Amino acid sequence: MSYIGENSCAAAEYIEEEVLDSETPTEEEMRMIRMMRTFGFKPKMENANDVIKLFDVIQELDKKEEQKVKTNPSTFNRSPAYPKFNIFYGEDGKGECNWETFKYEVECVQNERQYSEEQIMFGIRRALRGTAADKLRRLGMGRTSEYIMNRLDSDYSIVETKECSLKRFYNTEQKKEENIEKYAARLEDLFDKAVSLGTFNRSDTEILKRVLHSGLKKDIKRMPLYQLVHCESYDEFKRELRKMEADLKTSESLPCKPAIPTESENEMTKLLKQINSRIDDLEKLQQNKDTEKQQEEQQTPSHSWNRPYNRGRGYNRSRGGPNRGRGRPLARQTFSPTCFICNQEGHTQYKCPTILAMMTCTNCKEK
Repeated sequence: MSYIGENSCAAAEYIEEEVLDSETPTEEEMRMIRMMRTFGFKPKMENANDVIKLFDVIQELDKKEEQKVKTNPSTFNRSPAYPKFNIFYGEDGKGECNWETFKYEVECVQNERQYSEEQIMFGIRRALRGTAADKLRRLGMGRTSEYIMNRLDSDYSIVETKECSLKRFYNTEQKKEENIEKYAARLEDLFDKAVSLGTFNRSDTEILKRVLHSGLKKDIKRMPLYQLVHCESYDEFKRELRKMEADLKTSESLPCKPAIPTESENEMTKLLKQINSRIDDLEKLQQNKDTEKQQEEQQTPSHSWNRPYNRGRGYNRSRGGPNRGRGRPLARQTFSPTCFICNQEGHTQYKCPTILAMMTCTNCKEK
């Protein structure tokens, strides 16, 4: 009796036909069918003795595997492998990821089917901390990973409505000191939440591209109009936006200067230098004139009574003296009053700043 055949699915089809004719197959029978299909067994079973011989061969293979494990103590004492997830606390500001990221990691491991159910559960227990670990403890033992993820999803999943998620998605704008990468990541996160609520499909990237352009800052919003029309994919449009942002930063940091000055610029610089030099000369002449005038005023007497007495042409008959009102100093120019409150010159007691600061208004009651 040959146990390895050319067609890997022949054994499974044979057993499925025999079992389905009699009664519905059990879970153990279906597991055996899948195992035979994966290893490519094609048994020729005509009666019950052939089935017994097949099981005898399987038991002998199991005994050989157990002997290998016993003879090799390193493999026997080795700890079982388990998937390592990011730490999740279930609290804001703690842990290595949020609930959406943790849920995505667990679902990926479940779909890949590289670990057993016990290994996945061990990885989940090692990753949950804080309040999330307390909720897992209250669920008790003997639970499956799918059941635990459903219970935790009811506590940490998105609770927004479709209308609220759409409003947040369409009203998103780029902040003042935010670059294109961070703005796009924030918008993609809102788009992912809207997809999970069923408002959009994952393939609706055209909507994501339009909203990304509508929320840009004013200094860059008008520049990518050509790229908005001709870029077919969202990723290509985002790459072009990042290029424009990099060009703007370099142009601001390094101002453009001509390498070789033109003739007109040289002539203008010469004229400006001549004008500046002439202005400086005029300012120096004006300063010299002012100093000479001040010196002359200091040397000449300012009072008229020092002049010799003369009753001639400049005699003022009404005043009774010659040129008495023209050169004589007035009292208001020479005499400065003294305050009797603060003992300072220049003001009287009625205008003293100390008294004015202490007075209050009768209308507004303020000083």
